[in-house]
Amino acid sequence: MDKKLIDSTAAAAGLTKKKTAAALKTFFTSVSEQLDENKTVSWPGFGAFKPVKQNGKRVRTPAAGENVYVPPRYTVRFKPYKALKDMLNVQK
Repeated sequence: MDKKLIDSTAAAAGLTKKKTAAALKTFFTSVSEQLDENKTVSWPGFGAFKPVKQNGKRVRTPAAGENVYVPPRYTVRFKPYKALKDMLNVQK
């Protein structure tokens, strides 16, 4: 996990780094489980993570020049909400 994320969260919450790391690990595990159950995870003012199914497709490998089939799979899309976009685009 990112040391800067743990340090800044621990300082803001007034917790030890060890407790903060455990809380963040639990949080990310929970988010991952929700996405695994095909549920959208969203936070007001931040954004939403949504599982999206990608269809299978045929692709050509450049090295061998042969066609192979890539099976369907799930990936995650993030859609930032307006508040986050506005915060990132403030003129500094």
